[in-house]
Amino acid sequence: MIRLCFTLATHAYWWLHYHAPSNRMVAQAAARPSLAWAGVSLLLSILLLGLAAGVSMIVQQGGPGWLNLVVLWLVLDGVKMGCLAPVNLIRAARLHWTALRAGRAL
Repeated sequence: MIRLCFTLATHAYWWLHYHAPSNRMVAQAAARPSLAWAGVSLLLSILLLGLAAGVSMIVQQGGPGWLNLVVLWLVLDGVKMGCLAPVNLIRAARLHWTALRAGRAL
C-alpha cells in the first residue's frame, strides 16, 4: 500500500513537473538566475493574480462553484511567481558580484 502511494505521488510529481508551466519556469530560473527571469516571473505573477480576481468576481456573481478551484490554482501560481522574482534578483546579483570580484565579465 505504501509503495502504491509512493508510486502515485511520484507519477503525479513528474506529470506536474512537465505539464504545469509555473513548475517548468521555476526549474529554468533555478538553473540559470538572471534579471530577465525576475521580470518575467513578476509580470506573470501580476497576470495570474489579476485573472484570479476576475474569476473570483465571476464566482461571486453566481458562476459555478468549481471555478473556486481555478481561483485557488491561479492564486497559488501567482504567489509562487511573486516569490520567485526577488529570489531571482538576489541570485542574479550574487552571481554578478562574484564574477566582478573574480575579475571576469558576464
